[in-house]
Amino acid sequence: MAESKDVIRWDPFRELERWAGLSDLPAFRLARRAGEAQGEAAAMVSPAVDITEADDKYVVTAEIPGVKKDDLTIEIQDGVLSIRGEKRSEREEKKEKARWLERSYGAFTRAFTLPADAAPDKVSASFENGILKIEIAKRAEAKPKTIAIKG
Repeated sequence: MAESKDVIRWDPFRELERWAGLSDLPAFRLARRAGEAQGEAAAMVSPAVDITEADDKYVVTAEIPGVKKDDLTIEIQDGVLSIRGEKRSEREEKKEKARWLERSYGAFTRAFTLPADAAPDKVSASFENGILKIEIAKRAEAKPKTIAIKG
């Protein structure tokens, strides 16, 4: 089976408005497409992601247990936030015989289209205990402004 380097992009900001029920959840569809495009093992390595919005920022939180900070890369290019990394196996093939393996290893990429009000030049990231947290500020001009009516 040839390894595919396709990146699956999903716009969670647009999809949140269209959820029709559990069978139509974007995460479900994304996992299914990732499995078809990259093989089931690659889809299992992909980290689970939560995206929340506050008045002044967006927060992307990813669970990435077993991955070292040095094995992660975060990029923003052309309005797309990409999280890349690799979960490496610590097991030595020559010394250990596999009896039952459920954990997945390998490279992963998650990519998200940023909303128009995101400020790609104001991004911070932290990584602690297997949790990656990325904060993306909103542009000041994108916030609603109340205008006083004279007269």
